[in-house]
Amino acid sequence: MLETLRKSATGWVAKIFIGLLVISFAVWGIADIFRGYGTTTVATVGETEVPVEIFRTTYNRELRQLGQRLRRPVTAQEAAAVGLPQQVLSRLVNEATLNEEARRLKLGLSDEKLAETIRSDPNLQGLNGKFDRNRLQDLLFSLGMNEAYYLAEQRRLSMRQQLAGGIGGGFRAPDAYLEAINQYVNEERTISYIALPASAVGEIPDPSDDDLKTYYEANKADFRAPEYRKLTVISVDPEAVADPKSVKEADIQQTYETSEAYFTPEKRFIRQIVFQDDAAAQAAADRLQSGASFEDIAAERNLTATDTDLGLLGKSEVLDPAIAETAFSMAEPGTSGVIDGRFGTVIVNVKDIQPEQRKPLAEVRDQIALDIAVKLAEGEVLQMHDEIEDARAGGATLAEIAERFGLTARTIDAVDATGKDPEGNDVQLPIAQDLLQAAFDSDVGVENDPLQQTKGFVWYDIQGVTPARDRTLEEARDKVVAAWRAEELNQRLSAKVTELTDRLKGGTDLAAIAGEVGTEVKTAEGLKRNAPKDGIDSAIVAAAFRGPEGDIESVKLGDGSRVLLKVTAVAPPVFFAEAADMQQIREQLNAQIFGSVLAQYVTQIQERLGVTINQQAVASTLGLNDLR
Repeated sequence: MLETLRKSATGWVAKIFIGLLVISFAVWGIADIFRGYGTTTVATVGETEVPVEIFRTTYNRELRQLGQRLRRPVTAQEAAAVGLPQQVLSRLVNEATLNEEARRLKLGLSDEKLAETIRSDPNLQGLNGKFDRNRLQDLLFSLGMNEAYYLAEQRRLSMRQQLAGGIGGGFRAPDAYLEAINQYVNEERTISYIALPASAVGEIPDPSDDDLKTYYEANKADFRAPEYRKLTVISVDPEAVADPKSVKEADIQQTYETSEAYFTPEKRFIRQIVFQDDAAAQAAADRLQSGASFEDIAAERNLTATDTDLGLLGKSEVLDPAIAETAFSMAEPGTSGVIDGRFGTVIVNVKDIQPEQRKPLAEVRDQIALDIAVKLAEGEVLQMHDEIEDARAGGATLAEIAERFGLTARTIDAVDATGKDPEGNDVQLPIAQDLLQAAFDSDVGVENDPLQQTKGFVWYDIQGVTPARDRTLEEARDKVVAAWRAEELNQRLSAKVTELTDRLKGGTDLAAIAGEVGTEVKTAEGLKRNAPKDGIDSAIVAAAFRGPEGDIESVKLGDGSRVLLKVTAVAPPVFFAEAADMQQIREQLNAQIFGSVLAQYVTQIQERLGVTINQQAVASTLGLNDLR
């Protein structure tokens, strides 16, 4: 229910301030004033400063987290392109704003209360539920801050929470607001509908020459031929220069024997039953010795496969060393005796054994040779890059360079900016997007710098340019005829839909109309505004909620087809304000409204006190010239 609210919910007051204050409004450029206060401060709010070092540490932490999510390093330029520096600075300035207001109001926190707050933080508690200093040290290391700064920040955080509580503490969204949202989101409708087939408007005849010419002249730009470019391209990468035949047999054999790519280790399907005490485990072991099966013991303890199955695992994948050693020491499938596992006393069962497998050398030899050759060629590519550049500086053409170095120079007679040839087929190009952009930014006779691709380079020359032009009617005839037919069908369907809609509103039965146009009436039940329904286009759902029960609507779908529908039933949702799901939504509404009020409050403080951004210090810290 109300999925969009759930996705955007931030929780209530205590959840809004976790680490850094989260307020979704920008302060970048509020007072873009340069002051001569050096490079130790990136921003000031009233008398409160945001030090360069705090900005740098926070930014670097978020940059690392972004890289972890993308699973690759992120450059400062990439981070600036997505606005990361501005986001970090906005948060820090918003925090500084509330810190300044708390200072002005003389809010505070005793040392005892601060210590209690830190001790009660679940993130800093060990397995025994008590404060663990080691966890604090780990946290400080991950945040890149010392203990003194952490304590000071926790004190400031508490004061920000006091301010926030004073603004929105106890706020409760009214029942009427909640009921309106419930009505909007959970109202259900039933519709009867028909899909109008193209046959309903009869056969579309071929256009006359005059009709075709008129349509062509009115839509000539749609049939215009794009600009084409003739390219010569050389692609150099390890695959292009690798020589598998030069790889030694001994290297192939060694790679085969040591690489895991051609070897699948033994795996076993392992199950376990964990017991609370040794006596219960031994009693189960005795039952097994007497002929009971592992399944019998599991059933007696009301355990399902979800409780017992660890799955098909290699030895290194089993988290508990005792279980791994026991399971992989069995000569065949079966059940172990009692063992001391990491999480309790355990009986282990091996249900199935999947032996290790290795692909025959003859099957993978050529691939191994190619992989080795490609690896060896990586250094050659860099050397070849320098030699090719020297040859180009000496006046050699790409064709001459290709012949000299044993490469292939491809000539593409015509390709447009989207990578298609004049027939509309995709042209296969290395690093196509980068190459096409560079090629259409260049011109005939220009000596272009090589483009870098993964572990290699691409050289290209523009051999010719064919300007964009209007195709003649004869050149574009097939496409013009197809477009005219589509437009004619669209117009006829629109007219037919208008006619049928009027008849439905006049009292004609939908089933009768379905029979006339050769289709059938379908029914869709339980439609909700924001809940997708299998097989029902979202445009149909939207139309079903345009009017009251009995409403008749027509819908044009994305493929140009039409649908006629009638709302046959409207079911208002039950509303009980104290229901658990309603309370969850109320909490989310409370948080959203509170967040909006808090944003306005912070903005008002900033306007009153003034915010100064030292853009020069920010750019210097990040190693960028301009962030605005």
